[in-house]
Amino acid sequence: MVALALVPSIGILLGGFNSMFGNGVLALTDGALLIIMCLGAPPSVRFWRRVAPALTLALCALGWAIASVWLGKPVAPDLALPGLVGCLGMITTLLCGATLGFRRARLSDFHDAVVICGVLGLIVGLVLLRGDDAPLTVWRGEFQSRFRGTLGNANAIGAAYGAMAAFALSRALTTLSDGGQTAARRVKAAWYGVLVAMFLGGLMLTASRSGMVLTALALGMVAGAALMRRNGQQAMLLVVPVMLAVAVIAGTGYGDVLFARFGRLPAEVVVREVIWHHNWDVARQALWTGYGLGAFPEINTRSLESLRETQAIWMTNSPHDIVLRLIIDAGLPYLLLIVASGSVITVQIAIAARRRGMTLDEIALLTAILIILGSAMIDIAMEVPAIAALMFGCSGLLWGRAIAGHFVHIAPPHQRPHPAKVEIGR
Repeated sequence: MVALALVPSIGILLGGFNSMFGNGVLALTDGALLIIMCLGAPPSVRFWRRVAPALTLALCALGWAIASVWLGKPVAPDLALPGLVGCLGMITTLLCGATLGFRRARLSDFHDAVVICGVLGLIVGLVLLRGDDAPLTVWRGEFQSRFRGTLGNANAIGAAYGAMAAFALSRALTTLSDGGQTAARRVKAAWYGVLVAMFLGGLMLTASRSGMVLTALALGMVAGAALMRRNGQQAMLLVVPVMLAVAVIAGTGYGDVLFARFGRLPAEVVVREVIWHHNWDVARQALWTGYGLGAFPEINTRSLESLRETQAIWMTNSPHDIVLRLIIDAGLPYLLLIVASGSVITVQIAIAARRRGMTLDEIALLTAILIILGSAMIDIAMEVPAIAALMFGCSGLLWGRAIAGHFVHIAPPHQRPHPAKVEIGR
């Protein structure tokens, strides 16, 4: 479980694996993890039978991406192989999570590993990488003073901090509600609360509007679930101090850039609409085969026509919408196969949730997925391999626990011997 969490978490520390070799590293590490799990304790036939529909659709999407390289006219064929390796790596990550979820591995271990690495990355970004002479530029550039963490992109790291805040909050509430409210548990929960405040503070420094809104909704879902489980006292013990800490951070001036960006939202929506409209026109010209995985920067440069588009789009390396990116990569069939695979997984998770409910740790996984997906619809979160791997790992864990069902081990009744037999034994 810890290994599944460490791969994307370390990737976020190392720039998100956002390079030519990043997809290969993810595929190799998670592939090795899956092989080790299968050799050590092979998944049952029941497991493979239940993952088969969604897995088949995902492999068909991968097959279509390969076929589109030959059927279409890829703009940069040499970039297709790293993209294909990345797709295979995400499928492998999904299977790793599903295998661990099917075995009912402890979600708390996953959450703790992600949160610890996240705090380390936040500290590295705030302390070691700050300044003009920093090895990674995190405090300079567009919109000046926006914190860009170890990923070099404010919105992408904002989505990661939001997911980590949801994990920390669920661990805090679970710590308070399980095993009684001892002094040690209160201290541990308080530390998780401090981590929630740290992630929210880091998110505020990124000035990511989408990250802040999505994270607020996610934390509301986790706290609301605790209230519905009659853990309202525990929820208030944590949520109120965390909100006060965020208010203090905002009051010291660190939230000024975020508030200023909300004020510029109408003008920037117009720019984003220009990007989406332009990229839809590009995608429509190769609707069935796309332009090849990883070819977006090249086709973006070639397709610029008007001066307005050139000024708004020339520097972008993404259409800022995961749907458009998938169509541009390998066409509409590629998108539909991925959506179909995700829909099958979603239905299986929803059926299991309706039958047995969801724990707070499972709800935290769900909110992390929603944060990353929501960010990917208007930005680049899913195009950073490490963040995509984090989302696929969370999805796999939820999926595996859903298809495993709910098993209750009933011990045989303990029978006391008849008094007469006891006397005979003496």
